[in-house]
Amino acid sequence: MKATEFQVAAWASAFARRGKTTGKTARAALLWVEAVTGESVFARSPLVTFQCRSARPPGMVRDKSQAAKPPDVEVHRRFEHLITLAPTAVQRCVAGFLTLVVFVHFFPHC
Repeated sequence: MKATEFQVAAWASAFARRGKTTGKTARAALLWVEAVTGESVFARSPLVTFQCRSARPPGMVRDKSQAAKPPDVEVHRRFEHLITLAPTAVQRCVAGFLTLVVFVHFFPHC
């Protein structure tokens, strides 16, 4: 089945109306399909690109984002314990990496 440029633009427009970042997701999906299959799905077409914009009306200001609360010290201690107690090697590596990130972040001069 071969979609026309207008059909792809209509799909992108409908997909972009779902939320803030779905237009970018639609464009990324179209670019991925072109890269994997080699088929032209009009991902770089001006019509499709325009339809992939967010649904926010022009001039509307975004709400200021709120800063995330940092995890408690107890969370860091649990990750330290998981370095040796986690059931799989992958989980132990992830716990070690996250512990390292915490130490580098809180003690950068050590």
